[in-house]
Amino acid sequence: MTAASTLGNLQIEQALINSQSASFPREIQHAKYIFDEREIKISYCRRPIIEKIVDVFLSIIREFVFDFILISAKHSKRLVEPLLGIRPEDTYKNQWKQTSKGLYVLIHGLKGHPHVWKKHRHCLRHQQPDHDVFVPHVVDQGNCTLEKAANPILEKIREYAQKHPQKPICLIGASNGGRIATYLETQLREKSAHTEILVSTIAGVHFGSKMLDRVNHFWLMRKLVGHTDAIRQELSFSSERAKKLLDHVQNPLRPETKRTYVFYGSTEDYMATDLRTTLPRVGSDKTVHYHVFHGYGHSSLVNGVRDHQLTFAQQWMNTR
Repeated sequence: MTAASTLGNLQIEQALINSQSASFPREIQHAKYIFDEREIKISYCRRPIIEKIVDVFLSIIREFVFDFILISAKHSKRLVEPLLGIRPEDTYKNQWKQTSKGLYVLIHGLKGHPHVWKKHRHCLRHQQPDHDVFVPHVVDQGNCTLEKAANPILEKIREYAQKHPQKPICLIGASNGGRIATYLETQLREKSAHTEILVSTIAGVHFGSKMLDRVNHFWLMRKLVGHTDAIRQELSFSSERAKKLLDHVQNPLRPETKRTYVFYGSTEDYMATDLRTTLPRVGSDKTVHYHVFHGYGHSSLVNGVRDHQLTFAQQWMNTR
């Protein structure tokens, strides 16, 4: 799928935004948290069969290339970094700029690595040199409870907000990192109510993953993927933890609190196979945008949306 046709597909996002306040013809399960599956299919999945086949092949190729590069880089860094005395926790020792105009936080997914943000980080540091960029190693690679993964990042963001009150903050997360970014936003409402925050998630598993549920049915697969009981429970589709988080997201904002959400999903995502989990409801008092791309898998979507995502994020930053 070409960039032009992908971006053309994005023009229908307004239909879903409007449907947040609309009543559906019939009651649906989990309607408070996610959209009706028919609405999603009408908006994003009505393409000729040949286009769908091409997009599947493109997603497989892109996913293979992306994962090969990422895995190679991740393992080489794990070998080299200890020799250089570099530890994962060192990513939390950021020194904030004295005249910082804003903060970008890039959060990798489950069992991921900060290297996934190499191109994002390069773009931001060259295009927004007067902004801080924080790219942490998530605790236990996110293979733990949401709070354990997010709290060290939350402390650093609060530290920044104290030093630079009311400077805008952009939280970008991929997959489980999107879930972490969403959680961070809710936790910053109390002590950083006047700080404007943009949450931009890629293939976020906000309502869990049906694919992980299938994997967890098989003992051997559970052993191979090595997920903890905590993350298996939290990432189960429609889990109580997912509902609790989205309840917090949907809680009404104070008049002085401004929040913007941008969600990116893919029709060829093998992990978040149900688009509804990547495009959750957030409540009518937040600004929200939904974008769906074709021809990208769960991981490769990070690079697929990069230009669109960063262009929006930088425009948002520059107007604050």
